[in-house]
Amino acid sequence: QALAAAALGLALLLVLLWLDRRRRLAINRNLRNQNDIIRAHEKTIAQSNAALKQQNNELTSLSMEKSMLMSFVAHDLKAPFDRIFGLLTLVEADKNLNTQQTEFVLHAKGITRSSVNLITDLLEVNALENNRNPTLAQVAVQSLFQQKTASLIPLADAKFIKITQQAVGLTHFFTDEDYLVRMIDNLMTNAIKFSTPGTQVHTQLEVTPDALTLVVKDQGPGFTNED
Repeated sequence: QALAAAALGLALLLVLLWLDRRRRLAINRNLRNQNDIIRAHEKTIAQSNAALKQQNNELTSLSMEKSMLMSFVAHDLKAPFDRIFGLLTLVEADKNLNTQQTEFVLHAKGITRSSVNLITDLLEVNALENNRNPTLAQVAVQSLFQQKTASLIPLADAKFIKITQQAVGLTHFFTDEDYLVRMIDNLMTNAIKFSTPGTQVHTQLEVTPDALTLVVKDQGPGFTNED
């Protein structure tokens, strides 16, 4: 009887060991399957990352080529207009011009300067797209505002538009001069462009220690409901 009990106990132990081994083998198989799945996902992710990196490199290369082309074209376009503007300045200096001829020269200079400003805008947009960091410094904003307004008078005169200006507050402000010039130029040239001939464009610059406010008011048609 004791021998039978021992045999039965040994048999149960063997069965338990066999069941534990099967459980461990099943766990190991599951772990191997999960590892295979993880490695497959990692391979897919690595391939996707490689493809994205290649696409990013191609886009970067195309962007650089576009920027270089934009810069070359803009500079090639700008040079002739600068020469035309210089020649018109020489013609303007001729004391033998009558009033009408002088007005024609001023109008031509205004149109030429407008074309140069448009090309400069293209260069600035290209610089912005390439994330040019602002260069901050103390800028004589009132003087800059007055000079820029005065430079656009010939363009306004071509449409018989009167420009009025007002500058109040501080004379200097901590900002990026190039960006400020572009903002003043864009707002004012658009106001002149879309204003009816014979109207008025009012500009105002207000400078406080914390803010610079530029206001440009024109008498153009404004936006329609469709716009």
